[in-house]
Amino acid sequence: MSDNGQSNQGHPIPIKTVVTIIVAVIGLVGAIIGLLTVLIQTGVIFNSAPMNIAGQWNGHIYNSGENIRASMAILINQPQGQKNINGVLTVGPGLLGSGQFTGTIDANAIQFKVQSAQVSEPLLCSGKVQPDGSLSGTYCSVDEQDRCDPNTGRGTWNVSKS
Repeated sequence: MSDNGQSNQGHPIPIKTVVTIIVAVIGLVGAIIGLLTVLIQTGVIFNSAPMNIAGQWNGHIYNSGENIRASMAILINQPQGQKNINGVLTVGPGLLGSGQFTGTIDANAIQFKVQSAQVSEPLLCSGKVQPDGSLSGTYCSVDEQDRCDPNTGRGTWNVSKS
């Protein structure tokens, strides 16, 4: 009821006004989604700084083709807040492939390539930081295009921080 006691029900809102309001709301929602996308992509929201995994790690490596398990040690260098890592991988008796590596960590995924004078092809190691804090994954010898070579070494690895 209006102040004069009459109902406004006889005067519907013009369709043009309704369409204008709907278009404005859709535009506002689109602008908010666009802003959130930019904020997420630039790391302002949900900044996924890489985990710091620098240090000495020790564990085992298993060559599934040869059925050989050996010790494994990784010394990882990682500049503060950086995704890039480098260091030295050492495998124990029974396996070859010790050498220096470079790689990255992104969120909880780790990947690094080992250049070793002991083997003809580099080793590509990929893995994840596990819930218990250990690192584990798979490895394979790779060709020049970083494709796993089916005729050479491959297997799994697992290390814990020392």
